Amino acid sequence: VYAEVLGVERVGLDDDFFALGGHSLKAVRAMHMISESEELDLKLEEFFARRTPRSLSLGIRTDNRIGNNLIHKDAKEIFEL
Repeated sequence: VYAEVLGVERVGLDDDFFALGGHSLKAVRAMHMISESEELDLKLEEFFARRTPRSLSLGIRTDNRIGNNLIHKDAKEIFEL
């Protein structure tokens, strides 16, 4: 989702959404796409506070939601999450 919204080929687990060219409108789009695909009720402030895929995923998992699914299965194997 991050790569698609930002128009880049790849986004790492610890890449900051805003450092890669994200801004508030792109954040809303990404948040909506994640919320829809994972059936989550993400808040915009969560997205701004957790600026990396890893941070957002861990925050969602901490809230007893399905955040681990936000990280592609191949990335989990590479980074041993």
